[in-house]
Amino acid sequence: MKKDILRKEVEKNRLLEDLENLKCETKRLKNGRDISVESREPFSRTYRDVDIAFISEESLQRQVEEVTFLGEGVYGRTDVVSFNGERCVMKTGKRGDLPHRELQILTYLDGAGGAPKLLAASKRRCVISWVGDRTLQDMISDGKCDQDCLLTALLQVCERVQEVHEKNIIHNDIKADNIVYDTLAQKFSLIDYGLSKEAGETYTKMYDSARWMSPETKRGEPLGPKADVFSLGVLLGDILNRFSRPRKIAVGLANRATAKKVDDRPTLAEFMGVLKRFLEDVEFKRRAKKHFRVKNVRSIWRDVKRGIARPFKKIFKKKKGILQ
Repeated sequence: MKKDILRKEVEKNRLLEDLENLKCETKRLKNGRDISVESREPFSRTYRDVDIAFISEESLQRQVEEVTFLGEGVYGRTDVVSFNGERCVMKTGKRGDLPHRELQILTYLDGAGGAPKLLAASKRRCVISWVGDRTLQDMISDGKCDQDCLLTALLQVCERVQEVHEKNIIHNDIKADNIVYDTLAQKFSLIDYGLSKEAGETYTKMYDSARWMSPETKRGEPLGPKADVFSLGVLLGDILNRFSRPRKIAVGLANRATAKKVDDRPTLAEFMGVLKRFLEDVEFKRRAKKHFRVKNVRSIWRDVKRGIARPFKKIFKKKKGILQ
């Protein structure tokens, strides 16, 4: 009888130990700590409500081909690679592990805002989809786009930012270098979500040197959609500064968007509304002017045929390029 009781106690203790070990293992798995990449392939780490499947460095390296250097930043470098036969981008962390928050946000966005999709990730590297080969900074610098063309591009960028905000994510690092244009698909995409936060979160670090970041970001206050509106206002100002005669309405909009107080800034919908109405007015005036010119030339040609007007050669001045 005593032996049966002792045996049951031993089995009970073993069961409790097994349950305790299982709880510890589950806890380590959720926290993403004390798990060897090589020991489990693939395995998952949970960050908030998003699961990310990590693979080993060796497995990722075997799937990557044709590595071409693309650029290098503070936190790492990027390369253009061929991943499973498709053109992609590989990011490598410079100071150890990649920021898992960015991987989580990319997975959560699932292409919203033109964000690149996460295809594979290891401890130090990740492979994301290709979204474009030209930045908005390149379009501003080469001088081939006029003012209205760049303002139209900015309106499309605002639509992308709106898609990100609908997911309750604040990009918080909107600048010309982080906006990519795909010439084949003819669309803009927002990249680099390393500093992104969910609405209402704060920053512990200060970025005083980043002039495109909102004042509330630098003060460590809760973030909202108007933090990105501030960045869009700075970007609008950079576009207008490239031209000797900037549009007055656009200048006023840039000044409002970059106000220090959050309440003084327009919402993203208001920002887009002003831009859209302004561009519609510009297009209407352009079409009206073109229609007037065509009508004017036809009426003059009709008068020439009737003999009540001089021929075109006499009334056209080549130097000025206008009809007198």
